[in-house]
Amino acid sequence: MSIMNKREIRKDALEHRRYIDPERRRNMDIDICSGLMSTSAYKKAEYVLCYVNYNDETDTHRIIRHAINDSKCVFIPKVTDPREGLMEFYRIESLVEAFGGYHGIPEPEADAHNSFEKIYQTLEWNQRQNVLAVVPGVAFDRNLDRLGYGKGFYDRYLKAHRDIYSVGICYDCQLYDSLPQEDGDVKMKLLISNEPET
Repeated sequence: MSIMNKREIRKDALEHRRYIDPERRRNMDIDICSGLMSTSAYKKAEYVLCYVNYNDETDTHRIIRHAINDSKCVFIPKVTDPREGLMEFYRIESLVEAFGGYHGIPEPEADAHNSFEKIYQTLEWNQRQNVLAVVPGVAFDRNLDRLGYGKGFYDRYLKAHRDIYSVGICYDCQLYDSLPQEDGDVKMKLLISNEPET
């Protein structure tokens, strides 16, 4: 059996994700959200950085609402430089504050007062351990490797913020035994899927 390259894995994973039965998808989203909420990383987090799901990605609306209700400071990403693959996170207090942005993905308003980077620079090392990032991906493996969409947004961001606790979330059809890795790829610190033990 030949080993798939990144392009082939992306195609395979996205196709499987696209055809998940809607009822099964809803139940898997609930399981993933519950799994994240039960982790010590979530429970101790003061700051939560979370993507807003788009198309058939794992749902994060439930996660964002829970985090806001749990009195955590929630930040969502905004693409600041598409060519360089750069983004920043800004605080929201409701999902109604997210509007269509890069590729139609809901994004926050770029307000310097709500910038996570501004807060991050004031945090001591031990305080930065209480920052949780919920990270999207096309595919993951059991070694905590991640395969994104190919633009490098999250790899660049997490490389620049290595002390943030990164958690990848995905459906079981996005899990692979092993993914090809390159120097710029960043491992997750935790992976949560709808499987009981990922």
